[in-house]
Amino acid sequence: MLDGAFDRDGKVPCQVDGRLKCFGHSVGASGLRMLYEAWLQLSGQAGDRQMGHASLALTHNIGGSPAQNICSIMLLGL
Repeated sequence: MLDGAFDRDGKVPCQVDGRLKCFGHSVGASGLRMLYEAWLQLSGQAGDRQMGHASLALTHNIGGSPAQNICSIMLLGL
């Protein structure tokens, strides 16, 4: 992880929008924000954050109380 593989210019760029904390990390909207960023990347509308010609995006989100967890995984592509 410290070798830069997940950095913006690494082999597998990850969270190039600044991660959820830069958007306030509102619990209910976090998954929607990640989905929106994936759509921006796939549609070529991410502006300065655009990662070339993205054709595949993955989002994942977990939440809830310890006894009632929810997990969402989305794989999006063109």
